[in-house]
Amino acid sequence: VIAGVWFGLPGAQALLDVRKSSRGGGSSCEPRRPKMAEVNAGKRSLDEPGAAAPAKIARAAPPADPRVKHALMLMVQNGDAQFTAMAQACDTNCSDADLRTCCKQTPDTLHFTLAEPMLNGQEAANLHLSSSAPELPVHLRLAGLKPWARCLAASVGEATADAVRAQYGRVQGWPAGLATPAPRKTDDLHLSMYRGHGRGPALGRLVPGMKKAVAALPQPAAGTARCGSVQGMRIAIKVMGAGYETARTLIVIGAVDEPADGIAGEGDGDVGSPAAADVPFPAAEVLVLAADVPVPAAMSNEPKL
Repeated sequence: VIAGVWFGLPGAQALLDVRKSSRGGGSSCEPRRPKMAEVNAGKRSLDEPGAAAPAKIARAAPPADPRVKHALMLMVQNGDAQFTAMAQACDTNCSDADLRTCCKQTPDTLHFTLAEPMLNGQEAANLHLSSSAPELPVHLRLAGLKPWARCLAASVGEATADAVRAQYGRVQGWPAGLATPAPRKTDDLHLSMYRGHGRGPALGRLVPGMKKAVAALPQPAAGTARCGSVQGMRIAIKVMGAGYETARTLIVIGAVDEPADGIAGEGDGDVGSPAAADVPFPAAEVLVLAADVPVPAAMSNEPKL
């Protein structure tokens, strides 16, 4: 007789039947099924005083400074008269005051998203700008409106896109071993005026009227972009979805010279440097501030929230 221990339940014991093999005079051992009374006895043993509790699985503590998605932005301000007229037409045709408060990008939050890198807090703090040209501010012409249903955003031409990507090229201090996010393609670059922020369907019902109002504006003067122009003022970073008050402006490492007057990038008239009298050199570029927000829900290549 061979005695065995059945390990299926704590405290349950099972005997092994020894059965003579009908062939060759050998023997084989097969465990018998435990009776229900034995099973119940094993379950009751867990509730008895002094019964050992099942061992808990140790889990590793999460990192103190985990990598999360950040938004690296080129913040813009100082829209020209055509841009101001477009913004006013949109506001007038947004009849829902609460929606306007929720979805409108205020003048201090207007931006182009340059990249959405995964960084921890220290890595984000290490990013900075080189002092190489082209320096800020930079004049950026806007093209027409994006064909998105739940986001009102201006598109850009190739020259403006190149100027935006040139600013992204100034960003340095990326962590070792992390692939630098690729520059955004021209179709992905946009300047949002109204974004869903969780109310995409409601905004989508008003976007067609806003677009009609913009289309009805008087034709701009020769050489003026359909949606006007803005000035790129500073590059900023923050955790995706966090408030603008948490943002930090990337500082310049190296000497910062006053921008020279004149026109840069005259090739197709999309980009140029504004005269110093129109836009003073922004001291903010060498301070510490910043910005971004998530991007609206997609339709075609519409940005995601």
